[in-house]
Amino acid sequence: MIKIMKKLSLPAVSVALGFLLIQIFCNLYLPYLTADIVNLGILKGDIPYIWRQGGLMLVFALISFVAALINTYTSTKIANKLGGQLRSEIYLSLI
Repeated sequence: MIKIMKKLSLPAVSVALGFLLIQIFCNLYLPYLTADIVNLGILKGDIPYIWRQGGLMLVFALISFVAALINTYTSTKIANKLGGQLRSEIYLSLI
């Protein structure tokens, strides 16, 4: 198994991990933006601030969505390749 994992493409794994970290950051930052909307926008009655923060929340949600798509696609490619290598090594060793 270790031999097979060493054959994985390091750039593909790095891309998957990078986009996973982007997705995690965006998902964890959204509650802070919501808290700012409540604390600085609603309580002070600053409507333009609420709209700006809401737009910023949409941007972070979109970035998180795109990062999740790219991460899922890349991870699927890696898993497919790893599964193929495992199957070929298992079945070739039985012949």
